[in-house]
Amino acid sequence: DLAADPTLAEWMSDWNDLPDRSRTELLVRLRALLTECPACDRELQQNVESVSTCCGGGLRKVSIECPACGSVFNGTDS
Repeated sequence: DLAADPTLAEWMSDWNDLPDRSRTELLVRLRALLTECPACDRELQQNVESVSTCCGGGLRKVSIECPACGSVFNGTDS
């Protein structure tokens, strides 16, 4: 997130005008695209779980883990 935020600000002229929640949601979704661990440069393992919500909808819970160093990157995708 620390690297993506300023990069998106450079690419999108209105990035800083977006509400904090919207920026955070977009950054969380970007985590699902990681293939290598930012901490140790090893390959990440992606786990996707479908979760039902109380409103009858569903979410995909994405958990990305590094088997080498134990880092975990979480996010959800509606």
